[in-house]
Amino acid sequence: MLRQISCLILCLFLCGSVSAQVFTPSSYQPPANEDLKNLVWNKWNTNNFTILSIDQAQGEYLFNNLEAIKTWSLTRWGMSDLKYSAECRVFCVPNKNLMKKLFGRETSVSEVIYDGNKIKISAVWFVFDEEPIDSIPSQLVLVNLKETEQAYNKKISFWFYRGSLFLNHSSGSIKKALANGTMGFDQKSLLLLTEEQFSALDQDKKNQFDFQAACLCLLFRKEYGEKNLLNFIFNSDPKTTVGFKTDEEFNLTYMRFCGNLVADIKNNKTPDNYLIINKK
Repeated sequence: MLRQISCLILCLFLCGSVSAQVFTPSSYQPPANEDLKNLVWNKWNTNNFTILSIDQAQGEYLFNNLEAIKTWSLTRWGMSDLKYSAECRVFCVPNKNLMKKLFGRETSVSEVIYDGNKIKISAVWFVFDEEPIDSIPSQLVLVNLKETEQAYNKKISFWFYRGSLFLNHSSGSIKKALANGTMGFDQKSLLLLTEEQFSALDQDKKNQFDFQAACLCLLFRKEYGEKNLLNFIFNSDPKTTVGFKTDEEFNLTYMRFCGNLVADIKNNKTPDNYLIINKK
């Protein structure tokens, strides 16, 4: 997800009466296609985002709501809202087929590009083919957390990136994903896995990691509170954060929580508000 600016492949598309720079996810070269050259990109600017959308109604929705979604995505976890240090460029397409043709992906993706230790630009390419709650918030997680790390000079544990992304959906989508979740990582591997190591996993292992990371987020936020979760995402030490005597004691608690959560969801015993993170 992190690339140097030199890795970007830049393309130019005409956007109505303005010319806007549309670039692809790293290492993807779009094929020559006469139909794509005739696409019109509509452009809007907000405080933190440059929005480019093929569908005008979708672009207007983002223009009117994206800043509020960004704020909600941060403050619901107890983090401070912040102004991005660099532009975040958002490319919105209405369906997976067009996403594949333009950007080589069938699913949404985000990137943060660095110049040295500073964020140069961020980008989000997403398919707006679902309800906004299932299309937009999860794609802001990477940018929000990387900007937070830079602003406070603190490293956020990677499991929180994946767990909060998993939980940035509707309650129905979260329930379905949790009910189908399986375990595949021991405690140490879960807490210490890096972004680079995650990228090398096959899809089944990625799904297992995301499930376990989401359970970890819920365990700390719902059972131990917002303050303990925020402390935990910066040090990933359950002994100093909530007073477990040993790693084994924490692991037993965590495994029991995961099993009970899945069982309760399958038996329709888990209320929606338990799965939704709201601002205190």
